[in-house]
Amino acid sequence: MKLETNEKVLAMYQAVCVLIEEGYDIHKIKVSDITARAGIGKGTAYEYFRSKEELLAKAMQYDFILQYQLLEGEVRRKQSLRDAVYSSFEWLEKNTARKRFAMQLVELTRELEKGTDGIWTGIDCMMQQMDCGAELFRKILQYMVALGRSEDIIGASVPEKMAQLELFSRFISFFVYLQMGTPEGDEEIRQTKSFLYDNIVKSLGDFTPPV
Repeated sequence: MKLETNEKVLAMYQAVCVLIEEGYDIHKIKVSDITARAGIGKGTAYEYFRSKEELLAKAMQYDFILQYQLLEGEVRRKQSLRDAVYSSFEWLEKNTARKRFAMQLVELTRELEKGTDGIWTGIDCMMQQMDCGAELFRKILQYMVALGRSEDIIGASVPEKMAQLELFSRFISFFVYLQMGTPEGDEEIRQTKSFLYDNIVKSLGDFTPPV
């Protein structure tokens, strides 16, 4: 999915994100709140969106895609598997901290599904997010596997999909770790990252298919 380029639409998307991060409840946000923050007239919103709910859903979709594209760009700047993996860990840390935004996204989807007019907007946005997220993750994992093979960290006998699955499972593990409560200092987070990365190296060094 391509990111929006219309300046007025982008201003509204960014306004929604800022309002939610500031603690606004999606049920209480008004179109006038969004357009005032965006610096445009209220009527302008209805030139591009049929309802407040559609604007909110697409703004959150925009943020979702933007964050994934930023992750892909960051990973592709890394020249070693370790740096690429650690940049993904850091991305997870940053985005897990944005719990309010994630919770509002879930709440909005539920709200949209309550009405026949909004349900298709909600489903469409969520499906596009899932499809785009999956595709970006595939590209990221493929790049990481290529790095690992070039450094002889990932053995030539390890199947591509298995290598991707191992990497992805470690990211899921780190995400779950972050959800288990506030870590006891930076040292605990550092040790967890090191533990997960060391296990990637151990798991992907070589592979002997079962007889």
